Amino acid sequence: MIGEVDTGFVIWYRAQKYGTSVDDMTQLALTNYQQLLLDLGKRFDVACISTPLPTIRDGADWGEVANLRKEISATQRERTELTLAFNNAMEKFCASNGIAYLMLDKDSLGDSGVVKDSLLNKDPRDHHYDAKEHARMIAALLQPWIGRTC
Repeated sequence: MIGEVDTGFVIWYRAQKYGTSVDDMTQLALTNYQQLLLDLGKRFDVACISTPLPTIRDGADWGEVANLRKEISATQRERTELTLAFNNAMEKFCASNGIAYLMLDKDSLGDSGVVKDSLLNKDPRDHHYDAKEHARMIAALLQPWIGRTC
């Protein structure tokens, strides 16, 4: 699993920094991540987990990560849409390459079109998902594999 910073910030930041499109930077990120998984798959059994959705709300001004987010113009909804598209592309790639993929988007997306409030960290300065909620979601998807041998 790569973090939301990689899709919800770095792609936008690199597009702005290098004067290229978000689509081009997304494709580069997908290509690099997919190659990493293929390389790892030569040595290990690999499973990929969808990237968490962006948790930092528009206009947040607390903490280092939120302050860095000010360097890009994308809204939380735009960052969420990019993360959803990234996750969908990775799910298709993993399916076509025999890599297990755990898709959490349906369980992560709230009615407002951004991450569910229940996934927000109890510490408002921490942009990561609430660890227990995130673990619960992952464990539920791993249940079919528990006890299986590879």
